[in-house]
Amino acid sequence: MRLKLPWFVPEVVDRAVDEVVWEQRRRARRVGAARIAAAGRTATFLAAVELPTAEPALADADAQERDRHHRDAMLAHLVAATPGHRQRDRWLAELARATAPEQQRQWALRQPPTIPVGEDPQRWAAEVQQFVDADRANPPPPGGVVFVGSSSIRGWRSLADDMAGLPVVRRGVGGSRLFDACYWSDDLVSRHRPAAVVLFSGTNDLAGDRPKSAAQVRDLFLLFVQRVRRDDPELPIAWIAITPSPARAQHIGLVRAANDLVRAECAADPRLSFIDPTPDLALPDGAPDPRFFQRDGLHLNANGYAVWTRHVRPVAERLRALR
Repeated sequence: MRLKLPWFVPEVVDRAVDEVVWEQRRRARRVGAARIAAAGRTATFLAAVELPTAEPALADADAQERDRHHRDAMLAHLVAATPGHRQRDRWLAELARATAPEQQRQWALRQPPTIPVGEDPQRWAAEVQQFVDADRANPPPPGGVVFVGSSSIRGWRSLADDMAGLPVVRRGVGGSRLFDACYWSDDLVSRHRPAAVVLFSGTNDLAGDRPKSAAQVRDLFLLFVQRVRRDDPELPIAWIAITPSPARAQHIGLVRAANDLVRAECAADPRLSFIDPTPDLALPDGAPDPRFFQRDGLHLNANGYAVWTRHVRPVAERLRALR
């Protein structure tokens, strides 16, 4: 009866949870694993996940399905019961696998991402709410191209003119980082039901005395892709390469390494595009050309945005045409 019910409803999970607790405590008595006999569901589940199983492989199809069902119940319970656990994102990824029951997959995909140490997405809550209020008052039509990211998107005030003929939505949050785009993706991106998304972020992740690694930037890009594709798995997304800038010359090597990793991810997915205006913003020796930057040496001036337009517009047109 249990396996015939919709998998991801509370009463089904609760029943599977009870069975897992009973089985793990029975095993604890049999093999002497005292830590599995701990009181409480969460402690029992954590021990069950961490303990290598000594049971033989299950050959019967129903038994295998029951085993998967129980494991997913454990992971769902742990996601809810241990929100700060280091394995939470891995558990969510397993619950959201492509072959998972759709109700389970949608639940996992809609859980908020774990906020890493050092990130504070709530500091942008008021600014994001302004976008939400503006959307309610004057909702952009669905099917446009959403430009999202940090101050370079916010400061691209000529965007609508530069992309004339394309319906665009500009959602830049000055000072934000890649995780902020992931965390607020529902309000900044998904609510608009876009035909395509253009993302520019990461400059603020690769700044200061403790910049992120290139791999961390790549992983955050992939998290962004996962989140905005929850309701639209075929959504085309373009990444504008992080711009090496005079103000942050000490991190240029790291910027290039991060761009290379993201470029490789885009090459592996036909609906991801890597846009690289950086050669046209550089001097012959590869250093950033100050002519394209404002006095702060960080943000683009009108000439810099003209370079971006030449590179971005054809890609945005092509991605929207895919729909």
